[in-house]
Amino acid sequence: MNKLSYLIRIQNLSVLYSGIKVLNNVSLDVTQGETIALVGESGCGKTTLANAILRILPEIASVDNNSKVLYKLGNNYLEIIHLPHTLFRTQIRWKEISMVPQSALNALNPTIKVKDHFIETAKTHGFSDKGEVLGRARVMLEAVKLDADRVLNMYPIELSGGMKQRTL
Repeated sequence: MNKLSYLIRIQNLSVLYSGIKVLNNVSLDVTQGETIALVGESGCGKTTLANAILRILPEIASVDNNSKVLYKLGNNYLEIIHLPHTLFRTQIRWKEISMVPQSALNALNPTIKVKDHFIETAKTHGFSDKGEVLGRARVMLEAVKLDADRVLNMYPIELSGGMKQRTL
């Protein structure tokens, strides 16, 4: 594959849990617009791979120093596995790279409207202007082809499974 054609390149990614290698030299290129599926038996490492890329592994886990994850940001490639944690957390995770968890259908509180989920999440991240939060929520929902005004005023029980995943 051409060096500049990938959006994300994983090279020799190895993850250890308490010193035991659970992922061994995983390599993968993903191009922009490409859809991929990670398929395998329960416990084979699909979630560990995603968590390693997002740097949300449990404390007992570590990424081998020879592992690389290159991410295209603008015209440059960043090696994101070894970026300082604060930089990765504020500039990359959830803004550039995110995932929809397997349990997405159960992640929303059924007793509050979708708009309240956005408002509460924003509050925990230091945003207090409800108008701004809901404006950004509308943009995000429309980006995933949802009727933002309708969805924001719905309860999670009223959403289809696919709508719940896109809302997250």
